[in-house]
Amino acid sequence: MILVSVGHHKDKQGATYENNGYVVTEYLLANKWVDLVTQLLKGHAMRVPNGTLNNKVKFINRACKSLKGEHIAVELHFNSFKKWKDLNGNGVVDAGEIIALGQGSETLYYPSSKKGEQAAVKVQEALGSLMKPNRGAKQGWYQMNPDKGADFFLEYTDCVSLIVEPEFIDNIEIINNNMSAACHIIATELLELHNNYNN
Repeated sequence: MILVSVGHHKDKQGATYENNGYVVTEYLLANKWVDLVTQLLKGHAMRVPNGTLNNKVKFINRACKSLKGEHIAVELHFNSFKKWKDLNGNGVVDAGEIIALGQGSETLYYPSSKKGEQAAVKVQEALGSLMKPNRGAKQGWYQMNPDKGADFFLEYTDCVSLIVEPEFIDNIEIINNNMSAACHIIATELLELHNNYNN
């Protein structure tokens, strides 16, 4: 089974994009993408109920124990990288001075998992051909800092697990325009991995 999870939850919605009164969060975007990926995978996927990270991991591990075969867990997130540039030199954050700097896709895996690394490379090679630049498959350290240990989702799930970051949230047009194609890529690669594990 492919267990598909939404990054963050309703009380902590992750990164935010805001422009001229339009506001969307990482959590809201990820819900749309997870719905589509799960739909595309039909009977091969299970949508993980939204909730705290701890509850999502517990759900995945219970499912892995109760279902036959080898499973994959994937969580969808959207990156964020912003910096303040004091363009007018007044020492105050003014309109237009928070600059979005990031672009592209990446896929994270549990640092010591060779199988996770292989899965991340496969998914990211396909996704990165659409969602450019391809930032690669990366070891999933918490806040990308090895001193803080591995990301909780990747460390505590009892199956091969990935975190897919299709784009930075501020690139909302890219996200919306490529949602269908990117979700098809993610679903196709996950299904091929699942079939390889279970045949």
